[in-house]
Amino acid sequence: MARQRKVYARRRLLRGLEKVQAFVDRLVDRATRVGAKAAPYNPFYHLGTLTIFLLIILIVTGVYLTVFYRPGSDRAYLSVLGMNNTWLGSLMRTVHRYASDAIIIVAFLHAWKMLISDRFWGGRWLAWVSGWLMMVVIWIMGLFGFWLVWDQTAQWLTEYFLGLAQGPFAYSILAGTDLAAS
Repeated sequence: MARQRKVYARRRLLRGLEKVQAFVDRLVDRATRVGAKAAPYNPFYHLGTLTIFLLIILIVTGVYLTVFYRPGSDRAYLSVLGMNNTWLGSLMRTVHRYASDAIIIVAFLHAWKMLISDRFWGGRWLAWVSGWLMMVVIWIMGLFGFWLVWDQTAQWLTEYFLGLAQGPFAYSILAGTDLAAS
């Protein structure tokens, strides 16, 4: 009986969130309408495709930037400054930066839409799990992207993560001990 209540409460919550999403979809549909007929320009209908498109942009610009990047704590920042001195290098860095920000937003919106429309059960569970694994990979690659520049932001990020690793929760994970037992 308690299980049925949980399932009912979850479905009711998802139905309410789906109504909010449908309202937002209607607003965007109205804003993207061409004349009297609805046009297929609502970006909420193409979030998965937009994510793949942004991933392709990131791969292309990332390969270009890798060609001119020089690794090492003493050369990394200087190579990034050298890229900024050319118009194409500066353009590639800018496109790469904004595409990396956009892919995180678009991927989360896509996951949100799939969650509230209850599209992660049955045959879609593998796509749901692989999507979340891809989200983790995107976040990790974003962190590495910050570190590669090796500027002040990268130094702060490194100090922050080193501080996290010294905390009791991270230590319990790394040492394999139970935090509640200590």
